[in-house]
Amino acid sequence: MRIEVMIKNILHIAFAFAAHAAMAADSSIPPFAKGDLVAFAGDSITSGGTYHKYIFTYWATRHPELGVRFRNKGIFSDFVHGGIGRLERDILKEKPNKVAINFGMNDSGASYRKDLFGMSEPDETVLQKRRETVANYRANMEKLLALLNERGIVPILIGPSIYDNTMKSEAANNLGANSGIQACIEELKTLKNEAGFVDFNAPMLEVNARMQAKDPAFGIAGGDRVHPGPEGHWVMACEFLKAQNASPIVASVKVDAAKGSVLDNANCAVGALQAAEGKVSFDYLPRSLPLPVNDEYRRAEKVIPLTESLNREMLTVQGFARGRYALLLDGQNAGEFTAEGLAAGVNIATLDANPGQRRAKAVDALIQERAGQEGRIRQLRQMECGLPGQKTRGEIAAAASAQLDEAKKQDNKIMIGRLAKFLEDLPQEDSIDQSILDLEQRIFAATKPEQIKVSLELAGSTPGQSAKNPTP
Repeated sequence: MRIEVMIKNILHIAFAFAAHAAMAADSSIPPFAKGDLVAFAGDSITSGGTYHKYIFTYWATRHPELGVRFRNKGIFSDFVHGGIGRLERDILKEKPNKVAINFGMNDSGASYRKDLFGMSEPDETVLQKRRETVANYRANMEKLLALLNERGIVPILIGPSIYDNTMKSEAANNLGANSGIQACIEELKTLKNEAGFVDFNAPMLEVNARMQAKDPAFGIAGGDRVHPGPEGHWVMACEFLKAQNASPIVASVKVDAAKGSVLDNANCAVGALQAAEGKVSFDYLPRSLPLPVNDEYRRAEKVIPLTESLNREMLTVQGFARGRYALLLDGQNAGEFTAEGLAAGVNIATLDANPGQRRAKAVDALIQERAGQEGRIRQLRQMECGLPGQKTRGEIAAAASAQLDEAKKQDNKIMIGRLAKFLEDLPQEDSIDQSILDLEQRIFAATKPEQIKVSLELAGSTPGQSAKNPTP
C-alpha cells in the first residue's frame, strides 16, 4: 500500500511539473510602462485584493519612477457577463489603459455547480453540459475582449487559480472541478492573440503536488478548495511577474577589498570606497527598495523560493583574508559573515538592519492602507449588484434604504450591518477615491532612494549597534 501511495504521489508531482512547464511557455506579459493604470477585473479571488496587491508592491518598490497604478475591480461570485455589465460604470471608471481579466472559477461551474462536478464517472449528459458551459465562457470572453479592443484598452488574460480536488479535507469536493477551469484556460490560450497571457492554474497545481506529498492536508487554494491564502496569492503574483520577465535583482554591488576597487554594480551607485587591511567601506545608493518582509511574505517563503525569485540585493566582497567580518549598514550591525560567504555574495534585501528593508516596510504599511480603502469601494460595488436597475447615487441610496427597512422587519442582522455600512460609505465614495490617489502619491514618494553607508571589518573590532537578522 505504501508503494502504491508513493507511486501515486510521484506521478501526481510529475504531471503537475509537466503541466507547469507546458503552460509557462505560453505565459508572456509585456512589462508595465510609465503611467500605466491597470484594472484587475474578476471574481472574489480578485476582489479580495491580494495577488495584485503583491504585484503592485513589486512595481512600486522596484520601479517607482514609472508610477504604475492599479485598481481592484473584482466582485464576489462574478462571471464574465457580470464584468461586461459593469464595464463602463465600474471597471473602466478611472480610464485604465490595461485590464487584467481573471474570470473562470464561477464561469466554469467549478466553485458551485453540483450538476457538472462531484461525480466520479460523469455520463455523456454531464459532459455535454460541461462543453456548453465552456463554450458560453468563450463567447462571453470574446465579447468582453471586443469591447476592450473597441476602446483601445490592452487586455491581459489570466488562467484562473485552481479548484483543489486533491487536498485531504472534510470540505465538500466537487470532483473534476479543476478540469472545468483548465478547459476554460485552453480557450483563453486560443483567444490571447497579441494580448498578454499568464496561467495561474498549472503552477498552483505544482506547488500543491509538492507540498501535499509531504502533508496531504495542505491546500494552496485554502480550506474551501477555492480561495487561496497569502501563500497562494504570492504564487499567482510570482507567475504574473515571471510572465513579465521581472528581475529578481533589487541591486547588486561587487568590490575587491584587497585592491580597493569596485568590480561591478547594478541598479545602484557606489562611491567613497575606502579599503585597508581587514576593512572596507563605501557609500551605496540603491535605485530600488527590496520587497517588504511581512508575515504574508514569510508564509509564502515556506512554499516557494520568493526571496530567490524576486528579492535579491547582493553585496559581494572579494579579497578578504579568512575570518569573520561584521557588516554595518549606516552603523547598525547587520550580522557576521565569513570571507568565503562574502566572496560568494550576501543577500541583504531581507535583513532588518538594512535601511532599505525598513523603508520598504513603511511603504508596505501605506500599501496595506490603500488596499483597505479599495476594499471599501469594492463593498459598495458588491452591494450595488443586489440593487438592479438603479443608476444615480440617490436612486441607489433609496433602494438600499428600502432593503434596510425590510431587513429590520425580518431582524436579519447580517443584512442590517451590511446595508448600514453601505449607506454610511456611499456618500463618502469620492473622498475614498481621493484617499486612494493620495496614498499612491505617498507610496511613490516613500520609495525615493537614500544613500547607505556600508562598512565591513573583522568581527569584534567594533561593537556597532545590534540588530535582529532574520533571513527567511
